[in-house]
Amino acid sequence: GLEASLEELRVAVEAEASRARNEVSLAVEDLSQRLQDRADSWQNALETRLQDSMREYQTTCVRLADDALSVAEASQKKVEEVSR
Repeated sequence: GLEASLEELRVAVEAEASRARNEVSLAVEDLSQRLQDRADSWQNALETRLQDSMREYQTTCVRLADDALSVAEASQKKVEEVSR
């Protein structure tokens, strides 16, 4: 009768709600993993760029130091030549 039909409906609604909760849970888990993967990818790209920039800066600093040393040596030679 009516009670049996209502009970069947209640069971069906609970089953559907449980299925929907599972779907949402899986979707949230999937989204979370995708966001983590994307964040990891961005972080790796940023670290690579930063390392490249640091190498460029180090190369520039070494070159500038070499240039400064060459100028200092040349100046010292001029001073020695003038002193003679």
